[in-house]
Amino acid sequence: MVAQRTLYLVRHGQYDMAVRTPDGGSLTAIGRQQAEYVAKAIKEFPITSITASTMVRAIETGNIIAQATEKPYAVSDLLREGIPSIPPRFATELLEMMENDPRLTHESIHADGQRANEAFAHFFVPSTTDEPAHEVLACHGNVIRYLTSKALGVTTDTWAKLNINHCSITIVTVDENGMLQLQSYNETGHLPATMKTE
Repeated sequence: MVAQRTLYLVRHGQYDMAVRTPDGGSLTAIGRQQAEYVAKAIKEFPITSITASTMVRAIETGNIIAQATEKPYAVSDLLREGIPSIPPRFATELLEMMENDPRLTHESIHADGQRANEAFAHFFVPSTTDEPAHEVLACHGNVIRYLTSKALGVTTDTWAKLNINHCSITIVTVDENGMLQLQSYNETGHLPATMKTE
């Protein structure tokens, strides 16, 4: 019998937003502290594996979690940050951003959406073993919001209406029939109030 898969979607910690390279900046001092707090919280779960985005801030967050849990660690391009769609509430803002950033185009947004859909198809499926799987996905705000919207079966543009904090935990379960349930979203109780950032 196939066992349940539990996904723990962890947003990376606060990072240096001034770095404009494709892989982004490193965690700030606060971001590293946030990652240590979330690693301590994640350690309380029966984690079986960790997968991080290939962007610097997610890799660093994933490394801190891996050190705390001593569990297998991998990276995946499927979890990279992006803008997966153009929600109506962001349309004007995004068009202005596209005028100022030549890397942001309709084509890049389409590619980001395709990648997020591939991530959903890869991770949000029943376990392939008869042992329960508890998997950490260390990734990004837009990705987590988009994947959560898909898990809920609502329009994916809903992602733009969801708040998400650095080093928050979102938990989704997938049963043997592929039934998805959102157990918690943007949980930050493990962080001191002074360390909650967006």
